[in-house]
Amino acid sequence: MATHFHKKPNLYPAHVQLKVSDLVRSIEYYTTVIGFKVLQQTETEAYLTADGQTSLVSLVEVQNAQPLKQGFAGLYHLALLLPSRKDLGNIVQHFVNMNIRLGAADHDVSEALYLNDPDGNGMDLESGRTSAYGDRTAEFPADFSSCRRQLERLAC
Repeated sequence: MATHFHKKPNLYPAHVQLKVSDLVRSIEYYTTVIGFKVLQQTETEAYLTADGQTSLVSLVEVQNAQPLKQGFAGLYHLALLLPSRKDLGNIVQHFVNMNIRLGAADHDVSEALYLNDPDGNGMDLESGRTSAYGDRTAEFPADFSSCRRQLERLAC
C-alpha cells in the first residue's frame, strides 16, 4: 500500500470549463450556492473566481445541450479543496440553510461533500487532513475507507 499522497511536486488544474444548458441558471447556482463571483461574462460564457482575480471555472452555454448520461465519457466531478475543516463546516451549514441535496464521505485523508449543478455536473468540496494534506507515514497509513459522515462534528 502506498503511504504518501499528494507528494510534491503537486499538480493541479489551473482552470476547468463546464458545458451548461442555461448560462443564467448556472451563474445563479455557482454564485449563490457555491459562492463564486463572476469575473467576466459574455452572452454564452462566464468566468468564475473565488479570489476576485483568478478564473477557476468557466461556464459555456451549449445550444440544445443533452443531459449527462451515466456510463458515458466526460468529467466525473470538479473537486475543490477548501482551506480548512471549519470552511467545510461553514459550507455544510450554508447548504442546509439553502436546502441543497448533497452526499458526503470520510476518506481518511479528507472529508468530502458531493453535489451536482443544475446540469448534473458533479462537484466535490473537500477538506484535507493533516498539515501536509494527506501525507501519511507507515505509522498512520491511509486506507481511503468511506464511512457515514457525522456532519454535526464539523466545526462551524
